[in-house]
Amino acid sequence: MKKIMFLAVCMIFMTCNAYADYTISYTDSLPGLSPAEDLNTLAGTLSVSQFNPGLGTLDSVSLAFTNQFNYSVSGQNNDGAGVTFTYRLGVSGVTSTPFETQVKDASGLIMLDNQSNNGNGWTYRVSNLGSGATFSSGNQQSSLAISSYTPSDLSSYIGNGNVLFSVYSVVSSLAGYNGGNLAYTATYSSDPTVTVTYDYTATPIPFAIRLFGSGLLGLLGLKRKHLW
Repeated sequence: MKKIMFLAVCMIFMTCNAYADYTISYTDSLPGLSPAEDLNTLAGTLSVSQFNPGLGTLDSVSLAFTNQFNYSVSGQNNDGAGVTFTYRLGVSGVTSTPFETQVKDASGLIMLDNQSNNGNGWTYRVSNLGSGATFSSGNQQSSLAISSYTPSDLSSYIGNGNVLFSVYSVVSSLAGYNGGNLAYTATYSSDPTVTVTYDYTATPIPFAIRLFGSGLLGLLGLKRKHLW
């Protein structure tokens, strides 16, 4: 009796949800991605799962990309006094874009073209460094960007593998100092992330299964009538 009731309830639940709409999302990120020499050199690859066709019919795909640039400079004056050190990202004569990251799909289509927001670049300067004096800019962050994209061709997003996105990231800089024997180190990185959301309709339950569920309900009714 209990088993029949349990099966009947399960069939009713499955039938009621046969045509429900669902969403499922996958995310991948590359924190601390090192920049490459130019925008033609691959810096990294983002990878997310394709939509499993066994779940149902894929209705639409939405992509969301974010990226954050990180940079810092530090060093030490090993000899001499009064040294002035200047470090610039994206100054005139170098580039107006100190950082840039592009994300492309398998066909080469640019999904994200993310440049730092400060068109004048970033400048760090220290003056009158004595012999042995050290300096550090600390960690800097810039240009957290969000880019959304909705592809019209869904074929490459369906399967049992992964969808790959190529990441290209570059940085340009210029440094200089007067006097002394100064050593410095500059670090850069970016944190690109992609989130893919699949909107789909669940696979409809075959008519035979729904009919079987109705039959179970009928048996349940007959059993209860007999007991009463």
